[in-house]
Amino acid sequence: ALGVIGRESSFGSGDRFDYLNPLKTLWANLGGSTSVGYGQIKPETAEKYGMDVDDLNTALGSITTVYNILMDNFKKARQVGFSGSQSVNVKNGTGNAALDMAIVAYNAGAGKIVKYCETSDPKIKKDCKNAGKVINGLTVKNKPVADYIPNFKTNRWDGVEISSHGYVQEVANKI
Repeated sequence: ALGVIGRESSFGSGDRFDYLNPLKTLWANLGGSTSVGYGQIKPETAEKYGMDVDDLNTALGSITTVYNILMDNFKKARQVGFSGSQSVNVKNGTGNAALDMAIVAYNAGAGKIVKYCETSDPKIKKDCKNAGKVINGLTVKNKPVADYIPNFKTNRWDGVEISSHGYVQEVANKI
């Protein structure tokens, strides 16, 4: 949880956080959908964990919410089959595939926690629920790849671009 908070807000410090977070908090209090606080959590997500916008702007509220989100993601990753061993394709992560996947899901959403299968392109893996189907010209095989962490890319309005693997590495470095 501290690694996520370190990555998301530099532990609640720095010009970007100091100037942007109050504006985002105001927007969230007016009903806007934006991430706020040390863990950069959306109010609707915090509400699921019994927290509100004001809680997210406290160290205790943020770390509690981040921890609970990560634990839910970790449990789901373990249920799907991710192990405590190193990911097969993330070498600079935490060393624990289930935790790496939980961190990816913190940023990309819990819906990304699925089994990934081989495709007709050995470099690309897809959700195993599509086994036997052709997705974007690739045939998804019924061959799960253990502890595979997908590498989603994000393009944001504010110019902060990161991949799933890069996000995991940044969080691991903060740990």
